[in-house]
Amino acid sequence: RYDRRIEDGLVGFGGLDWIRNTFAGIDGRLLLAAGLGYLWVEREDFRFKTDLAATYSFTEDVVENPFVKSSFPGVRFSWDLMRTPTSTTKWESTLISDLNIDDTDDVRVDVANAVSVAVSSRVALKPGLQLFWRNQPALTEVNLFTPFGVPTGQGVLVPLEKLDTL
Repeated sequence: RYDRRIEDGLVGFGGLDWIRNTFAGIDGRLLLAAGLGYLWVEREDFRFKTDLAATYSFTEDVVENPFVKSSFPGVRFSWDLMRTPTSTTKWESTLISDLNIDDTDDVRVDVANAVSVAVSSRVALKPGLQLFWRNQPALTEVNLFTPFGVPTGQGVLVPLEKLDTL
């Protein structure tokens, strides 16, 4: 991502995003983004920034879905929030939501929250939770069996879970 400050809090940016998550059915996704962001608050103990961007995604799923286009334009909204309640503790929260313009039922949301606590001047503990949600999840192939449990040699495409937790 490359940011360019336009005015006081206004930022123009361009970015490239790549992800691979084979457990969620994504062999590779490349996303190009260009948009504007606004830095609402920037202090040492608190920062809040929002972004709005036009995107274009190129997706390669582990199992190809014949009903979904693999390349499509989109819109992305995101926020970046940081709060430092004490001198040794920092809380960070990010949200990224992507909307497929070709198929508005295809929505993706990525939320991450983490708290870092300084144990010493060189070591910090940072537990976090990241949630990936997709309204139209990728597909996986499941082997088909007869009622007696004998494999038929055929497979059936079924959707994966909508929520992936890390």
